[in-house]
Amino acid sequence: MGGNKIEVKRVYKSFGSLEVLRDLSLSIREGEFLCIVGPSGCRKTTLLRIIAGLEKPTSGEVLIDGKPPDPSIHRIGFVFQLSNLFPWRTVWENVRLGLEIRKTPSDEVVEKMIELVGLKGFENYYPHKLSGGMVKRVAIARALAVDPDILLMDEPFSDLDAQTTWIMHKELLEIHEKLRKTTVFVTH
Repeated sequence: MGGNKIEVKRVYKSFGSLEVLRDLSLSIREGEFLCIVGPSGCRKTTLLRIIAGLEKPTSGEVLIDGKPPDPSIHRIGFVFQLSNLFPWRTVWENVRLGLEIRKTPSDEVVEKMIELVGLKGFENYYPHKLSGGMVKRVAIARALAVDPDILLMDEPFSDLDAQTTWIMHKELLEIHEKLRKTTVFVTH
């Protein structure tokens, strides 16, 4: 593993008079898989949003490769609690979405990501025809298709049964071993 990829330095976050993060500091090395565990409502998602540059801290700073997070220059994949797949798009089309947005569509990349998450043979299925675990695999493939430097995962398996969650954790660790993406995984 390399040096620090992400640095969170003395971050505070308030929503009006409600302080939700106080003096939070941490460093995440390049290629590291960091799991943040905490109860519902402790602002784990807020931290991920700040790391992604989707939200600003009230004070303190977050640096990615020594620079403030900027979605226009940092490649960040985000897997949300809700998979947010487009129901009118097939597995293939949902995985391809980020590449289309970046104007770098690549059938080869889509095929590779679908195979990586174990969905070969399901490319032409629509989300309503997939199991919960398969939907999560599509969301992970979509996030990885843009070749992110950082993968942020916000309780992506919270709505799955215990057995499927265990399988998904195992598969995610196998994917991490192959790709070595800096990953921040939030769960409770």
